[in-house]
Amino acid sequence: MADLAAVGAFYAGGESPFGTAASYMDHVRVAGVDLSGLERVTIANEFTRQGDYETERLLGGAKGSIVTRHRLHGYSSVLVSAAPSITAALGEGATGWDQFIGFLGSAFGALHAGGYASSQTVGASGTPTDTLTSTSLVGFVEGQPVCWATGTTRRAYEVGWLKSIDTGATPDEAELLQQPKHDPQGVKVWGGYTAFVRDGAPYHENEVKSWTLRWVGAGAEGGDYVTMYGCQPTGLKLTLGVNQVPILEITWGVAHWEYDTGSAPTVEAWNYPEPEPCIDWQIAIGASSPIYPVTKEVVFDLGLTRVPLEGGHSASGVEGWMATMRRPKLTLTALWDSAWTMDFAAQTARPVTVQIGTQPGRIIALCMPAARLVSLPKRGDRDGITVADLEFEAQLYTGDSGSDDLNPRDSLCRIAFL
Repeated sequence: MADLAAVGAFYAGGESPFGTAASYMDHVRVAGVDLSGLERVTIANEFTRQGDYETERLLGGAKGSIVTRHRLHGYSSVLVSAAPSITAALGEGATGWDQFIGFLGSAFGALHAGGYASSQTVGASGTPTDTLTSTSLVGFVEGQPVCWATGTTRRAYEVGWLKSIDTGATPDEAELLQQPKHDPQGVKVWGGYTAFVRDGAPYHENEVKSWTLRWVGAGAEGGDYVTMYGCQPTGLKLTLGVNQVPILEITWGVAHWEYDTGSAPTVEAWNYPEPEPCIDWQIAIGASSPIYPVTKEVVFDLGLTRVPLEGGHSASGVEGWMATMRRPKLTLTALWDSAWTMDFAAQTARPVTVQIGTQPGRIIALCMPAARLVSLPKRGDRDGITVADLEFEAQLYTGDSGSDDLNPRDSLCRIAFL
């Protein structure tokens, strides 16, 4: 009987040391898994033969890559009332959400979680508004996002990014990367989980060196039950489309894999909110008086290059992974304006941010604080309307205060769940 390709379950568990089977694994919801990149090295056994025929192959290591697709969503169905935290080891006690956030920390390079304050008097200052004020901003750090109430029905919450924090003022003050569309107000401010670009892979300097991944297919045997070791993300792409749910695609490098045996997948609980469609998003370009372009799709590519460290001390010849480059790029199609070509010609760097989601616990935000157009905006047509294709690339940024590189300060690209 044929197996159903869309029936199965995906599991992940943190490894330490690299390539050693995880002690605990958690179910992680996926929209699809592509295992076609897994390979088994085959070597032709060449020698002088007595006729024109082939011989059986010599089998080498089992390695390769897989691709997982995830429908992005928040981490809390109810309004968040505490600062988020990270389960560092991703072992016993971790959740599927912890594993997923770890995936992002690995791909971007580093991870931070924190920030929440209630019973506040939240406000704004500056002309134009560029500063959030609050009774206390202790627990927040430079470079991370902050969310506040807007006092409006539509888009009731807005996300900003913190450049500097002054807890010596009365009230506390925080400079924002961009002038907000709605002035901060209310009695609470929220932080979130933030994955941010750092050179190398600081995330893996802690307990989690890599992941054990497992796919349990409908058949559960005969090649439909695969366990993979020494896995790290080697590519990441995010697509946001109007009236579509956000889709994250992760390409994984696999150091070793093997067919396993076991029972067919059981129904797994996923105790997190369902994805929300991208309807009322906010895309902002610029620091003072930002532009909010009209576009129906945003595509973000982390531009991650992570290469295998090959050697003979491992099961299939891969002893680790090294991130050699991250070149984040965001593309969208906006209504035509000659100002885009002038920005390109001048190579002007501007902050570019994206926000989707309805309330804290379900908000996803992306930030490139110094983005430049890297190709001439192409004039085109969309349904009879003149548009321009914009291709932004994250550039060096040094505008945040502070000195702690364990935090997102001065990171050239960040993604957050608030």
